[in-house]
Amino acid sequence: MKKIKKTIILIIGGLILGGCTAKGPQFKKFEIPSQGKANIYIYRKAQFFGDALFPDIHITNTEDKILPRLLLDGYIKEEVDPGTYLIWAKTEARNQVIIKAKKNKNYCIQHYISWGFFIGHPQFELQSLLECEPAIKTTRLSEKKE
Repeated sequence: MKKIKKTIILIIGGLILGGCTAKGPQFKKFEIPSQGKANIYIYRKAQFFGDALFPDIHITNTEDKILPRLLLDGYIKEEVDPGTYLIWAKTEARNQVIIKAKKNKNYCIQHYISWGFFIGHPQFELQSLLECEPAIKTTRLSEKKE
């Protein structure tokens, strides 16, 4: 009986979270930024723990902007002017990463949720493109839902 309950819970959880996965086009390659710009890619892989948590991801330079919702097994791309950017999110704790964007460069950040006291904590890890590419290739574009 316990095995049946566990299976039912896993199936229901999978169905609920299945609606939270990215369904856009598969990531193909890092795009060349527009002339004088930089691209920041942020991706998130499903990891079971924290998969139901989707904190707003902010990008701050001279002003604060909330990026499109980053879904499980998804990525988002933000084209920016050269400069220093703070990428951050907050639940019960705030975490951030700083990028000093240079023109005509691509940057990649892995986003994930770590254990917290009451709720998971958002985490960001700046990665080299070589380190990022194998993981981001398995993601899809997180398209904004209207």
